[in-house]
Amino acid sequence: MKRVLVTGAGGFVCSNIVSSLVDHDYQVIAVDRAFDSQIVAQFAQRGVSVITSDLTRLPDIEADYVIHGAAITADPADSETPEDHFRGNINPALTMLDWARDHAVKRLIFISSSGVFRGSSAVVLTEETPATPQGLYPVEKHAIELLIQTLKQQYNRDVLAVRLGNVYGCNEFVRPSRPRTSLVARMINDALAAGRVVVPNTPSPVDWTYAGDIGNALHALLDEPVLQHPLYHVTSGQGFTASEIAKVLCEILPEVKSSIDYHNQVEFRGVMFPRHLLSDIKFNKWTNLRSGLLQTVNWFKGQMETSS
Repeated sequence: MKRVLVTGAGGFVCSNIVSSLVDHDYQVIAVDRAFDSQIVAQFAQRGVSVITSDLTRLPDIEADYVIHGAAITADPADSETPEDHFRGNINPALTMLDWARDHAVKRLIFISSSGVFRGSSAVVLTEETPATPQGLYPVEKHAIELLIQTLKQQYNRDVLAVRLGNVYGCNEFVRPSRPRTSLVARMINDALAAGRVVVPNTPSPVDWTYAGDIGNALHALLDEPVLQHPLYHVTSGQGFTASEIAKVLCEILPEVKSSIDYHNQVEFRGVMFPRHLLSDIKFNKWTNLRSGLLQTVNWFKGQMETSS
């Protein structure tokens, strides 16, 4: 059985990645500095090994692959300098690159973000679109992407970076390292709690990917013997406006009403497209919006019933 170590596994995206990899018969080692009790319970049912640890104190374990998803997306705390924040994301990435090399890991995948396009005006964002990072987090992500590219192209290391776009799905709630939930999560929470969803005035579509699909794409990338590129967009490429999402939510929850908040105009990037994923390994298995929203709504309903 193939063994994969996933860092940041207690978080929203990576907990979904862990579940998908288990479905593909990987033996998963989930690592994070802290885990919510419900995530630990989920992992225990799936036979996932859980290690609560800082990455600098990882035990000496064997792994065939590493997926490094641990990251601090929150803005710097009042007591933290921008330099501290930069180290907080760069140093763990360097630590895992060292660990993967020292433990003869076959392939390492670094999770990056569409945040590197924060300053872009492009409507369609492919791997060839120039990165325009603005802000600490995008700069940190892009810096590691450039290192990954150099390691692969000049030092023949089997490493790659994958950029995720806008993600929605199960296991999404506020955490210290991720204080903001997705627009979809906020809309579902409003719909279930208040019977009304407030739709921000965002006329431009952006890509949305169901979290459960990301691990399937990463499995395909791990399973491919040779990868041609150091960077892959892992996104459905399906673009939707906030109004289109609200319409589907109101179909799933007919008792819910929607209203547009013209004072809440949120700026989003363009639609990310997975060109390399399609050209290299022909991966195109994405959950459609209605099915993904239905599964997500049911998960949020379960959370509300448990907490009531």
